[in-house]
Amino acid sequence: MNGAMRAARSIAALGAVLAGLVIFVVAVGAPSYQPRTFDFDLVAFYCGGAVTAEHHDPYRVEPLRSCEHRVGPVFRRGSPLAVPDPLPPYDQAFFAAVAHAPYRVVQVAWFVALVAACAATAFLIAELCALPVAAVAAVLAISELYCSALLGQIVPFCVLGIVTAGWALERGKRGLTGAGLLLGMTEPHIGLPALAAVFLWHARSRVAVAIVGASLAVASLVVAPPQQLAEYFSSVIPAHAWSEINNQEQFSLAYVLHLCGVPETLALQLAKVEYAVMLVLGLVVARGASQRFGLAMLPFCATAFVLVGGPFLHVTQMVAALPAAFVLAGRANSRVAAVAVCVLSVPWIDYATVLTVLPLAAGASYYAVRSFLPALRPVYGLGFAALGIAFVMAASFAVAVAPHPGMPAYGPVGPGALAETTWRALIDMQQQGHVVLSALAKVPTLCAVLGIAAVAVRSAALNPPPAFADHP
Repeated sequence: MNGAMRAARSIAALGAVLAGLVIFVVAVGAPSYQPRTFDFDLVAFYCGGAVTAEHHDPYRVEPLRSCEHRVGPVFRRGSPLAVPDPLPPYDQAFFAAVAHAPYRVVQVAWFVALVAACAATAFLIAELCALPVAAVAAVLAISELYCSALLGQIVPFCVLGIVTAGWALERGKRGLTGAGLLLGMTEPHIGLPALAAVFLWHARSRVAVAIVGASLAVASLVVAPPQQLAEYFSSVIPAHAWSEINNQEQFSLAYVLHLCGVPETLALQLAKVEYAVMLVLGLVVARGASQRFGLAMLPFCATAFVLVGGPFLHVTQMVAALPAAFVLAGRANSRVAAVAVCVLSVPWIDYATVLTVLPLAAGASYYAVRSFLPALRPVYGLGFAALGIAFVMAASFAVAVAPHPGMPAYGPVGPGALAETTWRALIDMQQQGHVVLSALAKVPTLCAVLGIAAVAVRSAALNPPPAFADHP
């Protein structure tokens, strides 16, 4: 009975937190963006699905552009811009089914689904790490829900899948492990490390992983002819990384190298090599970390490592490091991981809404750290420090960043070109030019992810023998 009452209280607390988050996103967050840019990414995903359903190529300018201009209000009249839809073919299969519904219906359903995904993620992490669910939800409130909901992003579903896989691994639920990994592959460059770690180090789940791989392959073949599949791997993925190499919001190594004068092609190649190195290192460390701190660290740790550098990363994707940080903070009592949780709860680079979001995010991070590690009193001051930094950054950006120029009208692009061609032109034309401020805004997030990786490496190498060993 006591257990049932505790569960009911947890669910009630989570419901209250989520209600507050919904009110925040709708009443406070959305107006801080230009209303016409709301669900910017969802428009691309929806139209990519609609194009796929009509048996056309979703990666080309047309008919993707025509659908986006019809559905989304973001474009200037006469603009040739097409927002790329770089999702893999199996994601296109999902959106092809979704696109049979009117866009406005999908828009509302997507928002509700994002809230539900964040709620489920908070609940599972809280149960895994014996943390207050409201505290976990506070960390995810701005960093995951807010950032992704305003753009209609897919990242919360990917993170939910990875967390579900970790939760199910520790409970021996192989079917649910596979389902979680399947959901995690919605963002393949984030979900792939989790999939590989489970396949390599947990023999009992290999059949489930094989089923996941087969399902993704079948779904891709159903909606995409072989030449389109080849195009995705050989052209679309490289082109999307290329199109964002000058994007000041990028956390990728490719952006940093190019900023330092490395030619584009070389910068992208080096970033791909670095991603592969971090993937291998993450897989190695994940095994040792899972033996000490539980099987959940297999997908969590491997995912966190590939968030260091690589060819393509945005702040919305950096939250995928949080599951590993929570486990290391809760089970290893790591101060570094606790600080990383605090820092990752704030989307520092989100200067478009800096005056609104960062002060609120700083308060959320302060509450979260105080809640799940009450013995870590020196960290209390970080909440106030983060709040102060937020206001300083807000003032800096408000003074230094020029007004947004709006969607440009540039030269014509052939309908058969990859959509990334127009996207690259937009990125190049809209850079604000405040490179130093953008770089400083990324430092806290990058340091947090590096700190998580360092704690995982150190923990995996420690003795005594494993405390959570459950390997066949």
